[in-house]
Amino acid sequence: MATKSIKAIFRDWWYLIFIELSVRYSELHSNGYAEYVCPHCGNKKQVPFTCKSRFCTSCGKIYIDKWVEKIVGNIFDVPHRHLVFTIPQELRKIIFNNRMLIKVMMDCASQAALEVLQSRGTDAVPGMLVIVHTFGRDLKFNVHVHMLITEGGLTSNNQWVDIPFLPYGLLRKKWQYYLLTAIKATLPKTRENAQFIDDLFKRNDKGFYVIFSILLLIKKVGLGTVVFVWETFISYTIKNQRETQYGDAAIK
Repeated sequence: MATKSIKAIFRDWWYLIFIELSVRYSELHSNGYAEYVCPHCGNKKQVPFTCKSRFCTSCGKIYIDKWVEKIVGNIFDVPHRHLVFTIPQELRKIIFNNRMLIKVMMDCASQAALEVLQSRGTDAVPGMLVIVHTFGRDLKFNVHVHMLITEGGLTSNNQWVDIPFLPYGLLRKKWQYYLLTAIKATLPKTRENAQFIDDLFKRNDKGFYVIFSILLLIKKVGLGTVVFVWETFISYTIKNQRETQYGDAAIK
């Protein structure tokens, strides 16, 4: 059975999706409801049960708010960095055909970030929130890893250590090394595959691009709402450099 992209699914089936959502919105009692009756005047109020679909603008928003509320409760009140780990276009098809590699990408990004932070002469372990996006704004398959990482960590003595600087070049190289080594282990052991991995190392001799921003503030504003403020100039500069390197592999 052929695998379709999200973009293709929406293009080919959008009309049926629209009808399904319209039915959910119009038939408010299709999922059942709770009825409340005033014991004094007898007035009744019917409250429909939700559809719990992430496509629903109401239920989906509630799901997001609850998820954000939970995450915010676990985030340390310290400065953070936002990192985006990218891959060259040549790796897209391999990962598209082997979705187990998406988890591998998360592990490789986490390992690279941990080792780079600890390269500052400490055994501190940072807090990390790692999320994978499998497509860009144009809905084309363009898998990349987003990471929110603390600028520092807890040592083995349970002491917090601030680490405001990460060697960017080392992070790129470690991300490339761990990811290509992991992908190579999943490929058939042929001369062509060995040459393919070798070429990716040589053509990207400075490593795979990692976009980064310095988060200056993580603040909760109201229920389930978080404001992230970061230095956009650094992110913009690195993004432009990476787009020049990868061409159409850039995240849109």
